[in-house]
Amino acid sequence: MELIHKIWSHKDMQIMIKSIVILLILNIPFYIALGSIIWESLDDFKQALKYYLIPNWISMIRGKYVDDVWETNKLILFIGISIAVVISEYALLNKHFHSLLVKITSLI
Repeated sequence: MELIHKIWSHKDMQIMIKSIVILLILNIPFYIALGSIIWESLDDFKQALKYYLIPNWISMIRGKYVDDVWETNKLILFIGISIAVVISEYALLNKHFHSLLVKITSLI
């Protein structure tokens, strides 16, 4: 734990957290575009959330197991891509534009 404190100062952690929150907000149009590629409508997205929350054995009893697995996998793919994009953007900005990140996050 002490090693983490030596590598990451409190200020660095604040910059990282603020930067990621900003990126999460700025990427909302990307999430909408990605969602429209994966699902045909908002109702399909809601159905995927429903299948994600319903235990697989219930879907199996209802005869919807294949649909459940397919929709759950699409949702997991959506979340994974969204997280990967934000992390990649943060890593790129932190590597090449660290001073800009410091200035932007200091305004918040």
